Amino acid sequence: MPLISREWYEIVLDVIKEANEVMTASLINPLHGELPAISVQDLAADFFEKMRGLVELTTQISLSRTSASETAILEDGLVPVFKGLFLRARLSKARELDQQRSRTTNPQIISALEEKLNVYDAVIRETWFQTATPEYPPALSDVLTLERVESLDVATHFAKRQYDEKFHLLQAPTLLLQDLHYYRAKCGMRGISVAIGFVDIDNFKDFNTSAGHTHIDRHVLPVFMRALETHIFGHGFAYRYGGEEYVLLMPNTEINLAMDFLQRLRKRVGTLIFHGVDKSITVSVGLCVADQDCHLTDEELLHRAERAMNFAKAEGKDRIAGYIGRLFDESELRILSSSLPSGA
Repeated sequence: MPLISREWYEIVLDVIKEANEVMTASLINPLHGELPAISVQDLAADFFEKMRGLVELTTQISLSRTSASETAILEDGLVPVFKGLFLRARLSKARELDQQRSRTTNPQIISALEEKLNVYDAVIRETWFQTATPEYPPALSDVLTLERVESLDVATHFAKRQYDEKFHLLQAPTLLLQDLHYYRAKCGMRGISVAIGFVDIDNFKDFNTSAGHTHIDRHVLPVFMRALETHIFGHGFAYRYGGEEYVLLMPNTEINLAMDFLQRLRKRVGTLIFHGVDKSITVSVGLCVADQDCHLTDEELLHRAERAMNFAKAEGKDRIAGYIGRLFDESELRILSSSLPSGA
């Protein structure tokens, strides 16, 4: 049975308290309004029995804080529920810190805010936590029709489309985080994944030097971006993120589908012909796939995808890199593909 060390006491108490508050606000009260004759506690009796076990754990922790005991015991049968609640609590806390971080440029304050997630991440790295399969409370979509669930989700909106202000071919970068938030919410409602591909043109500075900035802007980047938009059309959106960096957002896309999609993109890019340029281009891609268990915020996911792209470049360029585990840290970065599929 996992031991909850004293340094984790406060965070565990907060997680369980917050979970009860969130379930009341986002599950129990809405269902009572929609189906007043039905008790969600009766529908999911086993889950709520485990929740009562976690509440008893908070009592054990409170007693341990006033005694010489350095640990509290989390029963094995409660670990899956605890993990599900903990992942969501970490995501909620990180989103709160992201908002605070957006209000300052002071490096000391930013560092202090980032450190507040260290305890959460230390728990997530524990072997017993990693090996457990998370268990969640019932979702509204488990009980209500999709139409009713959508009508209750008044906070999630699909942003009005805007194109990048220079080329007017891809989505504006200001839409990226808004769209990622939207699709994570809608895909999470359906229990499906969202994939993010961070795409960078290899050796772009060499193209600028040899052909000239103006020629590249007129005859290379528009062709490349049209190919990118054509490839993603009907599957998601492409965003111009910088001079030679682009992001693909692919809802309802798991890892194998994302890999196939990105491999075909690499092949398409390699066949492009540019006026006045006798070179072909390649791209390095960083891939992140977020499912309902993902504890990272939208900004963290984007940063991890960019980190994977940089890893792909460092490992030789013209390849796809991503993560083999659920921590999304550097120890899990791997080259996922370095050769183009034949006949794709």
